[in-house]
Amino acid sequence: QFNVQYSTKLFKRETVERMSQHFVNILKEVSQGIQIELNEIRMLSKAEENELLVEFNNTELKYIKEKTIQELFEEQVEKTPENVAVVFEEKHLTYRELNNRANQLARLLREKGVEPNTIVGIIVERSVEMLIGIMGILKAGGAYLPIDPNYPDKRKEFIFSDSDIDIVLAQEHLLNKDKDLFQKLSLKDVIVIDDEKVYSGNIFNLNIVNKEEDLAYIIYTSGTTGNPKGVMIEHRNVNNLVCGLREKIYRDLNDDLRVS
Repeated sequence: QFNVQYSTKLFKRETVERMSQHFVNILKEVSQGIQIELNEIRMLSKAEENELLVEFNNTELKYIKEKTIQELFEEQVEKTPENVAVVFEEKHLTYRELNNRANQLARLLREKGVEPNTIVGIIVERSVEMLIGIMGILKAGGAYLPIDPNYPDKRKEFIFSDSDIDIVLAQEHLLNKDKDLFQKLSLKDVIVIDDEKVYSGNIFNLNIVNKEEDLAYIIYTSGTTGNPKGVMIEHRNVNNLVCGLREKIYRDLNDDLRVS
C-alpha cells in the first residue's frame, strides 16, 4: 500500500490515479524480472497502449474523394439555399446568392480562357467579394492565388512573375491604388470584382471541367529565408482536411454531450 500527497491546484485526481497505476505497473515489471533494463519497463496498461498506438493512429476517414470543392459547395447550396453563407459587416449572402454570383463570375472567367489548373490572381480586402471571387474561380475550373493588397510592390511583382498569372480579380479602389504596379504588369485581363456589370449572366451551375487532383489554390510562403515559394494545393487535399476537421468537431461535440 502507498499514499500519494499532491497539490490539487496542480493536478486533477484522475491524473494522480493514472500516475499511481503507472507506478504499480513499473513495480510489476521489475518484480517479474530483476535484470530488466530501464528502457524495457512498460509502465502503461494494455488499454492505454491500445489507445495510444491503435486508436489515436486510426485516422482513416471514409469520404468521397472524387469531388471538387465547388461540387461539395453546390451540394450544400441544395441542402440550405436560404441559410446565410457569408457575412461581412452589414453585408451578407445566402448560399443561393453566393452560388448565383459565383456562377456568373465563373462564366466570365471561362470566356477569358480559364480552364483546369489556370491560376487566377485575386487581390481583394476582406469582403463578400472575396468569397464570390474564390468560388467563381473554382467553378470556372481554375485555381486561385490570393495576393494581400498590403504586400510591398516588390513582393507583388515577384508573385505575379513567379506564378505567371495573366488574369486577376481586383476591387476597383485597389486598382486605383496600385495603378502604377498594374501598368508595369503584362496582364491579359483584369476583372473588377465589385462591378455589378460582372454579374449579369446565367446563374445556373456550370459543368464540372476539373478533377480532384487538379489545383485548387496556391499560397506563397512568407519569404523570410529567401524568395517566397508557392505551395500548390489540390482539391482532394482540401476535401481531406475539411472532412478530418468535421469528424473531429462532431466527435468532440458528442463527447461533450455525453459528459453533460
